[in-house]
Amino acid sequence: MSVGKLQAALASATNEVTVAAANLNFDFTLVKYEAPREFQPLGEALSLRRKSDAEHGTSHIVAQRLGALFDGICPPTPNLLRAYGTRVSEISESAAKKVPKEYANSVFAAYTGIDGTNIWAAATSSGAALHVHLLACILSRILSPSEATAAWVELVKERRKDIVSQLENDEAVHFKLAAAAGQPELPRAQLADWDASARAWLRTADSLRESQQKKLGLILKNVHLEINKDQLVFPSITAAWKTALETMERLIKGMPQAVQDGAALLGLAAWHLFPDMTVLGPNTTEIRMYDPLVSPGGILTLGFHERDASDLRGVYWSLSLAHLRHYGQPVAILPELTSNINRITFPELVQCTLGAILGHWHIRDKDMIPTMRLIGVMYETLYRGLKYLSTRNRCALQAVQMLHDAASVWLDSDGEEKHMADRLMKLGSRRHRDFIPRDNENDKDQVQDRNEALFGLLNPTRLIGEILQEDRRVDFLRRISSRIPGLDPEDIMIRFYSPWQGPIDPNVDPNVGASYATALARPVATSKRKRHSARHESHLRSLRHLSWTSRPIDCDADQDFIYLLDEANRAEEFQFHSRARDFDLLQPGTSKTFSFVFGDPLAAAIFISRPALDSLPASWSNEMRPTITILQWCLESGAIDPIRLLRLISTARSPTSRTLLALSTARRVYTMIPEATITVDVLAKSLSDTAWATRMCIRGHIDTDVDEFEKAFLSFDLSVTFSMIAFFEAGVEVHPRQLDGVIALSVADSLYIDMRGPRPGSWRTANYAKWDGTVDDGFQSTSLHLSFTDYLVPLYTGERGQYDNQVFLMEAVVSVRDAGSWIADLDIDTAFGAHSPKTGTRDWILPLRRLDPQVSCDHDKGNKPNIAMTTADCWDELLDPPLGMFVVRAHNNWLARLAILAFLVQQQDSTNSSREVTVSRAIPNRESTNPKSEKRYERYGCDHPVDLLGRSGKASEGETVTVIRDSSSTDRTKWRLLDEQGRHTWHYLQSNEEIEKWPQSTADKYFLNLPTELPELPPANTALESVRNGLSFFSNLQLPAGHWGCEYGGPMFLLPGLVITWYVTDTSIPASHRAAIRDYLCARQNKDGGWGLHIEGDSSVFGTAMNYTTMRICGASAEEPGMVKARGLLHQMGGAVNGPHWAKFWLSVLGVCQWDVVNPVPPELWLLPDWVPIAPWRWWIHMRQVFLPMSYVYSRRFSHPATALTESLRQELFTEPYASINFLSHRNSISPHDNYHPKTLLLNTINLALVHLWNPYIRPLLPSLVSRAESHTFDLIRREDENTVYANLGPVNGPMNLLACYIHDGADAESVRLHRERMADFLWVKDEGMLMNGTNGVQCWDTSFLIQAVCEARLAAEPRWRPMLLGALEFLEEHQIREDCPEMEVCYRHEREGAWGFSTRDQGYTVSDCTAEALKAVLMLQRYPGGGFPTLIGDERLKSAVDVLLTMQNASGGCSSYEPTRGGEWLEYLNAAEVFGRIMVEYDYPECTTAVVTALKLFQKYYPDYRRNDIEAFIGRALVYIRKAQRQDGSWYGSWGICFTYAGMFALESLASVGETYENSERVRRGCQFFLDRQMADGGWGESYRSCETGEWSQHEKTQVVQTAWVCIALMEAGYPSRAPIEKALRMVVGRQQRNGEWLQEAIEGVFNKSCMISYPNYKFIFPIKALGMFADSQTFLTAITMSHQPANTAITRTILQTLSISNLPGYESRLVKLEYPPGTNAPLHTHPVAATGIILEGDVISQWEGGEIERYTAGESFIDLGEKLHLRSENANADRPLVMVLSYVIKLRGPVVKVEHVREWINLSNASAYLGLPAPGSGQLEPVQTSLCTSLCESEKQLIMLSLD
Repeated sequence: MSVGKLQAALASATNEVTVAAANLNFDFTLVKYEAPREFQPLGEALSLRRKSDAEHGTSHIVAQRLGALFDGICPPTPNLLRAYGTRVSEISESAAKKVPKEYANSVFAAYTGIDGTNIWAAATSSGAALHVHLLACILSRILSPSEATAAWVELVKERRKDIVSQLENDEAVHFKLAAAAGQPELPRAQLADWDASARAWLRTADSLRESQQKKLGLILKNVHLEINKDQLVFPSITAAWKTALETMERLIKGMPQAVQDGAALLGLAAWHLFPDMTVLGPNTTEIRMYDPLVSPGGILTLGFHERDASDLRGVYWSLSLAHLRHYGQPVAILPELTSNINRITFPELVQCTLGAILGHWHIRDKDMIPTMRLIGVMYETLYRGLKYLSTRNRCALQAVQMLHDAASVWLDSDGEEKHMADRLMKLGSRRHRDFIPRDNENDKDQVQDRNEALFGLLNPTRLIGEILQEDRRVDFLRRISSRIPGLDPEDIMIRFYSPWQGPIDPNVDPNVGASYATALARPVATSKRKRHSARHESHLRSLRHLSWTSRPIDCDADQDFIYLLDEANRAEEFQFHSRARDFDLLQPGTSKTFSFVFGDPLAAAIFISRPALDSLPASWSNEMRPTITILQWCLESGAIDPIRLLRLISTARSPTSRTLLALSTARRVYTMIPEATITVDVLAKSLSDTAWATRMCIRGHIDTDVDEFEKAFLSFDLSVTFSMIAFFEAGVEVHPRQLDGVIALSVADSLYIDMRGPRPGSWRTANYAKWDGTVDDGFQSTSLHLSFTDYLVPLYTGERGQYDNQVFLMEAVVSVRDAGSWIADLDIDTAFGAHSPKTGTRDWILPLRRLDPQVSCDHDKGNKPNIAMTTADCWDELLDPPLGMFVVRAHNNWLARLAILAFLVQQQDSTNSSREVTVSRAIPNRESTNPKSEKRYERYGCDHPVDLLGRSGKASEGETVTVIRDSSSTDRTKWRLLDEQGRHTWHYLQSNEEIEKWPQSTADKYFLNLPTELPELPPANTALESVRNGLSFFSNLQLPAGHWGCEYGGPMFLLPGLVITWYVTDTSIPASHRAAIRDYLCARQNKDGGWGLHIEGDSSVFGTAMNYTTMRICGASAEEPGMVKARGLLHQMGGAVNGPHWAKFWLSVLGVCQWDVVNPVPPELWLLPDWVPIAPWRWWIHMRQVFLPMSYVYSRRFSHPATALTESLRQELFTEPYASINFLSHRNSISPHDNYHPKTLLLNTINLALVHLWNPYIRPLLPSLVSRAESHTFDLIRREDENTVYANLGPVNGPMNLLACYIHDGADAESVRLHRERMADFLWVKDEGMLMNGTNGVQCWDTSFLIQAVCEARLAAEPRWRPMLLGALEFLEEHQIREDCPEMEVCYRHEREGAWGFSTRDQGYTVSDCTAEALKAVLMLQRYPGGGFPTLIGDERLKSAVDVLLTMQNASGGCSSYEPTRGGEWLEYLNAAEVFGRIMVEYDYPECTTAVVTALKLFQKYYPDYRRNDIEAFIGRALVYIRKAQRQDGSWYGSWGICFTYAGMFALESLASVGETYENSERVRRGCQFFLDRQMADGGWGESYRSCETGEWSQHEKTQVVQTAWVCIALMEAGYPSRAPIEKALRMVVGRQQRNGEWLQEAIEGVFNKSCMISYPNYKFIFPIKALGMFADSQTFLTAITMSHQPANTAITRTILQTLSISNLPGYESRLVKLEYPPGTNAPLHTHPVAATGIILEGDVISQWEGGEIERYTAGESFIDLGEKLHLRSENANADRPLVMVLSYVIKLRGPVVKVEHVREWINLSNASAYLGLPAPGSGQLEPVQTSLCTSLCESEKQLIMLSLD
């Protein structure tokens, strides 16, 4: 009936209604009443949030509406309500005392404490509402949540219908009823919340009235009462409700009651009011409950009912619920209220599990006690016999210990404890079929279960296999034999084998090697032969046991051994024949046949003679089994080895073992929450098959090696924990992956919180910088607030069809406020490492350390630390944090620390910041550019680290520890880098012997992010000190061959090609490689589940499909959470058919795609004449060498045969069934995420013609052409292999060439073997796992730059660095290429003699800038003044390098990379790669051009006459190109580094080399201004890789050390006049240097083809060293340091009046400069770059030089400024007028160094102390200051000039 009809009915109804009909829409539910005084303490105990909800929120509305709706049904019960209110208040006050005080101010404060919302809402509504609450308790007590909600829905519906019926029948209806019925329907969710609140209350009340509830439970156990007979919900429930209320009301008043149904008992159980009871039966029992709220006389009398086994137990209710499921008939339910064993503790669950296991094993009652004792013996045996356990064995031992503890409780307890243990075990025994299901449920035979009993030890074959000593085996079988009655000793024998013989082949004579023994002791006549010292004891004085062997042995006549002959060749039978006259077992010459009856015939068994076997009674076989007593003997005697026994338990596949291991795993969690209880519903479900147990690999890893199990065990993450708790708390299964990101789990009255963040007293901030040592709290007004959004997601728990879902995911917001002002919303889960894309599990490494609260720090509190630092004492300072290291002071304020740490970690992640948020001193990941990567932490002054699971351990001094498990599947300490003259290969050591022989080097440890143990260095106070610190660290990374190595990763499409090639060529992939590759890909998986083109790129189909495939080949399961997420994203992007060309090629090779999906790559292209404009020889070298093998493979249409894996991938990678995919139609399908360079109309037209014309019609007619094309193509492949010694150009064509050789030459060919070996050159291992480098290394490139950096810093002559530099020089000498390729015109190779490549000589490709930088490095080092370095590379080899460089120029004047441009840019119209730009031909590059120009200029300095004209012409054309390449905004676009910063550094260097500087060149000034306009607040520069993609400057979120160094170098090369921006920038660089001298890895540095980024990790050392070295050499930094003693006067102005080039002295210019000093000012301590002459125009100057006297010059007087001296004093002598002077000097433009003398000396500044005001040391001298002085005499000008050094 609609509300409108109801209103109409009201209008025509009785006056009682119609009086208020006009007010029908009045929302009376907002009316609030004062709660009865008995309930007032409850209101005080509720949290503010719950109380507000109960008084004003949804709970209040529901209580009001239900109270109004059901008003009048129940009789008044004032005494009951008063008593109930008192009991509620008692319970709430007791519960409030149990709420931990530490959470009173926590973010969860509003959700802690008792949940009495339901009660308080009713108490503030009406008495009828309180009655409704009592009904809620009744329903919650006996029905499940979904059943109770369904009942409420039906009750409300029927009640509304009843009211409407009354109105329609003109019956009198109270206005409240009519209004309540006229309101909209109560949402089902609100009714479910109403029920949930009641359940939470019951849980709390049960725990606080435990003893009374247990007594009541014992009574319920012995009754048999139906609540009522009515199955209809509304009448049945309302009748029971009224009965319970009336009965309890009378009992409270002191009136005795006798009950005939179960309603009253249901009320007792739900309302926690306990009258005394009398139970009638054979023995009448009076039970005193001593409840003061029940008046004397209020006794409840119950009748005891006998029942058979088929009867229901306790109180039961038969109902038919129509609103439980969406479909089908009403569901009939039969809930029971048996006893109060609805919730149990974890030890009680173990007790139930013991009962379930004994039931599963079918242990009989008579064997119960022996079995319990045997479990104890088993545990004692294991505990005594084992000292060192793996994780798997420790888990198994804990499982046995749990059984032992439960068995001890049952054996040793008595009274009520014994009774409860017995009940729990029987409960488990009744549920064993559900809790421990058989593997094969169709197997109704119990033999399998019996054989499983006691972990299979009752299985004779298994038991004998576990007994390793043969004499013990014989003893065991003799004990079995003694159970067979009536056998003659002659008729039973034992055959056995030595356990050390190995397995016996049943197909050969089983008696060969066998031994025999008597099974029963028998009389032996010993007088006729000598006694043998037999192994077997004689149990009776007159009886003996004998043994024989079937093989002849040397023995004397006295031994009890004879020979056996004529054995049968059957395992289960043998024939015994005796010739011995003195042996009375058989008469001589007779024989007897024995048959197998027990044991293992191929190990040890009992045999009985055939006649005796036939005469045995039918029941004899029942005795032929191990008994409990015999098993106990096996354990106590040591017959079973403890290790084998434990292995048997931990590796058994039986349901029992899986269940126990799952339970042992759960024990880890429940040990930490001992107060938690568990629903008995879990006994109705298979424990080992739960999602969380499966996630813990209980099933999947049960038979794997120990390391795999340990990894699974330690990977126990938060989502698994919450899944487990949900299962045990509520009996619902929620898959862990559904709980990713969850920070708290609420079940009934329990709130489980992710407390991996700080808790009171458990965190200490490890202050890793210096302040004044005092502690303080500047965050007293900080508070956290938890609220929920409207986002609510039901989680699937396996139930289908029901209206109600019992598990929901609620989105929460945690906000931090300061004095009420909002600061930020926090992602606590992410901040504290709750999730990890690395393994699919929650694998992010927690960037925090938790320390044991009981352990104090080693350092003294309050003492001033010895490291300079600042503090941050308010949120304003944190929102704009200070640079460098600082301490946040929030002393004794754990909540503020939680907020601060979460905020900073979250800020770090969102900005890709390198700032480490730590509570201990951090050593972050050095090489990773991924902000999610693992970080490692070192103890700072505190000793006992505790990991997240609470396991404590002592950390030694300086020990590096991690907070969470190592994400790697391999042990990083076992990896070694082998350097064979620059060839890098990684090796995983297996044995301790290998590890001992080959220790890890410092470089190995650094690459793997392990502690290097390098010392901390003194803080750098000058630029030069920073350079030395950096070199000190970096020199330790130099490899034996003299170069530096590093990862050269970044692209995410390289590994897949190699792994697919390995797979299709049947190349074995070592387990270590598979695991390390999986780890790396997990670490680099994006948050959305996919992978990008490179490590910082957005997810794409190319990256996701290829890396997903790689993961699967390397062993990842398709059902791992990370794989599921990746697959989901891939499907969102359309599946693998939307991948680019290269992806489709590789998937077709694998056999996952069909070749029709690949756009054509015809090998016939390679037959085109060279003059054809599109001939492949014109393409860029990388494009050429990739499409070469690709075309060969395409022509052969090679696809790997289908396997189970590829069949599975066919289903996983596509969005539609594989068989229905039209692959041909998807040739041009590509995702927008991948389509960086869309195919052109021209290319599409060509492809269309090739696909539909050439391939199907023309090509088949020209087989000879195809054959010739394939032969020519493979010949070029072979030449590439030979020219590079199979190292190949790069990691794309390398695997393709391997595949081509596999197809052409066969799997066992030498070419295939060599390729397989060379693939290792591309692989690199780091802390994240194994990646594939972009080439086989960066050896020559980085080594050249390092040499130049040291020379720029003027440190090459220091003895400390000589070994390092000499090794580097030797490496460059070794790897200069000495010869051209054979027939280089045929294979389209450029000349290479004299060149250097990017990596090694084997790789063998000329690279223009690599050759140029190496040439510069060699010249600078071999010619370094005073260095004394040998001339390893002679003149001719240097000239050959120049010859190569002179061939690298294009017509434009610019230089390319590998060879001059051969084709036009229009060839980009044929770019088929789709994911790359500028890939088809060589281009001009400012970086390459600059490198060649500067190298040639330096070469000319030492060889001015060699090809002078060619070199000058080359440089002239190059400069024209460089100037032309500059953009209008002053920038240059970079193609090999990111991006404008990189190219700008090179361009300005080249211009400076020919005299173009800031002072004389407008273009240089524009270039400098471009950088200055983009300088960031901290002084540095930061450019994003997006600049490369878009061609426009893209600002990075934070400054980058490498890019800042590039810009500083550029500005110094350009001669930018102001040092301030450079100094500010370099101070930032020095500030980021670590105490050991290293700089940490920041964003990625390199790029190729515009769209793919690549890493250059060594840049973070090389370029800061170079920039700081150049700055230090300019002497400006010395001035900056001394400014701390004498502040600089920025009022001094400098004006350039004139510059003049000197015609007969190229490279020099004359300058006239005016200086103006305001009155009373002075210049800081400084030096002059050159000598100068000057004249005073106005005023007076006081001047003093190092070592000279104080002098005064007045207006008109001239003076000389000394270039090589420290200017101690330069001061305006007048306080009232300015000083003006003019200086004239000659300066050499930046370029090659020209110097006569290089001097290093300590300057004594004692005579300057008074002037500077410095405290003089005891010696009277200041601390020495180191400086470099260089003078050069210019003969042509006869003038002393101070030259700048390069």
